[in-house]
Amino acid sequence: MKRANVELFQALSGSLVMDEMSLKQATTYEKHSDAVHGLVNLGGAEDDLGLQDQLATHLLCFVFVGLSTHYRLPVGYYFTKALTGDQLEQLALKVMASVEEAGFQVVRLVGDNHRSNCKFFVEPIWR
Repeated sequence: MKRANVELFQALSGSLVMDEMSLKQATTYEKHSDAVHGLVNLGGAEDDLGLQDQLATHLLCFVFVGLSTHYRLPVGYYFTKALTGDQLEQLALKVMASVEEAGFQVVRLVGDNHRSNCKFFVEPIWR
């Protein structure tokens, strides 16, 4: 029974990989849904951060990658503009909570050496 529990834990454990890429800045209007695309979208947090109605310059993507399995699950994406380390922290914690609520276990967070990522990784996220 213990071996089965270990194998299940390993199968559900993984890395949360975050990466940001620049976007071509443009807005489009979709008449059928009466929506404007191309603006900052942080899952509702853009109003709290004062970023509403601003043109997005980057796409921040979160992907959950299994450690002992071969799956890659895109778990979140946000259209951003000049995120700070604190804003990145809020989004990463939100995504991590969602992944763990779905039954997976995030054992590490992976990101590149971008300035906001460095600030995020230097300061503890368990305040």
